[in-house]
Amino acid sequence: MSCLILAAGNGSRIASVSGGVPKPLVPLRGIPLLEHVMTSCREAGITRFVVVVGYRADQIRRWFAERPFGGIYVTLIENPEYHKANGVSALSAKNELRNPFCFSCRTTFSSRKQPRA
Repeated sequence: MSCLILAAGNGSRIASVSGGVPKPLVPLRGIPLLEHVMTSCREAGITRFVVVVGYRADQIRRWFAERPFGGIYVTLIENPEYHKANGVSALSAKNELRNPFCFSCRTTFSSRKQPRA
């Protein structure tokens, strides 16, 4: 199963504490929010991720390049119109998603009791 993660926005609600870091890379307990989301999804059996980036996409690309995530596959899609609604980011990934998929429109957390893929 695949997971679509929208990680394109500028994180305006946490801008005062992010220090200019894109929201997906803001650390929580020393680990970037994006990594928390991906780890939770992986624990649920998801191994393929389509991540839409926009704001400071270069930093997110570099972050992925510097980390060996064994056993998962990541496709990055750049949305140059990330400042528009989330639907625009979701539509930018439509060619990568052909089967049922999980959708994460924010870097949020849920309980450890997650459904299995």
